[in-house]
Amino acid sequence: MNILFFEFSNLQLANVSVSLSPVWRLGQLLAPWTILALFAWTGYLILRDTIRYSVGLHKIPCSRCKFFTGNYRLKCTIHPSLAMSEAAINCADFCRHPDIK
Repeated sequence: MNILFFEFSNLQLANVSVSLSPVWRLGQLLAPWTILALFAWTGYLILRDTIRYSVGLHKIPCSRCKFFTGNYRLKCTIHPSLAMSEAAINCADFCRHPDIK
């Protein structure tokens, strides 16, 4: 009786594996492409955000200002706490340095 049960269980497993074969193959084909697409999408988002952030940082006018000292202790003589930050983009005291274009 154990022999018949063993053969019947093998038969059941064989039928299940055959019936899941197309689904399994589809998963094998789609999984790597899905992971690759997710990596590509993440890389695109990182690159896009990096470019947007760097464009925003290039709008900071402090390095072209007459009051910018270039010293890391006191970067600006008028607004030392705002110097070289995004808050300095619309600085009311900005005065272009004559030697820097």
